[in-house]
Order: sequence, then structure tokens, then C-alpha cells
Amino acid sequence: MVPDSSRLLLVEKNSDDEILIVDALRNAGFAEAIDIARDGAEALENLFASDRDGPSNPRLVLLGSAIDGLSVTEVLIRIREHKRTRLIPVVIFGSFLEACEIRNCYLAGASSYVGRPAEFDQFVKAVQAIGAYWLTLNKMPVD
Repeated sequence: MVPDSSRLLLVEKNSDDEILIVDALRNAGFAEAIDIARDGAEALENLFASDRDGPSNPRLVLLGSAIDGLSVTEVLIRIREHKRTRLIPVVIFGSFLEACEIRNCYLAGASSYVGRPAEFDQFVKAVQAIGAYWLTLNKMPVD
């Protein structure tokens, strides 16, 4: 399915980080509609909702590493196992401490893993770099 060029799905349980991420993207000129999911189940519900007007996928799923319910790898596996969603770029914006957890994200289908900086300015720059690459430079295949 064709991506909706105006939609991004942010999966973030921390409301303060959610606000920072949305503000950083909008301040960098990414005016996409940003759908928010608080956990993995809500993210999957958003992606697979049957009540949308026609099938559309977000251009990007930005997935926090500390989500409730389903694990990040479970969410990735479910996204990748469906034809409609398997090509959506999924970027993990996380704080994993273990290299094996990052590896597991890639094995489950992550497009990228970006470490979440603790310092505010670096946090904003990281979010804006994600937006610049995945929403501007990256080209997706057309079905």
C-alpha cells in the first residue's frame, strides 16, 4: 500500500518526550500529521485500523524503546509480517543499554536504531536528523 505522505506514527509512552519530539519535528518544518500511540498494542491498532478511508500507511513509525504491553521486537515482528506494512520504515528512538537488545531490534525488522540523547539540544538534533533523513531523503518503493 502507498504511504500517506502526510502521516507519521509516534509510539511514545513518556508524555514529556512526546511533546519534545513533536515540537522538534514541527520546528524543523515537518508538518506531517503525527498520530500518537502510547504502547505497542495501540500502535498496531493504529496501523491495522479497518475504519480508515482507504488503506494508507504512515511514512514513518518512530518507536520508543520503553513501551508498555507488547515489546518493541513484538511490535516490529507484527509490522513486518503483514504485506501492507512490511516496508514502512520503523526507527527505534531508544535508550537500550545492551547491544544484544539493539541487535534484536534489527533482527525483528527495525530500519534504524537511534540512541536517545539525555541532553536537550542533542535530543532535538537527533529527532530532527531522523525527520530529515526518513521524511525527506529516503525514497520508498512504489507498489
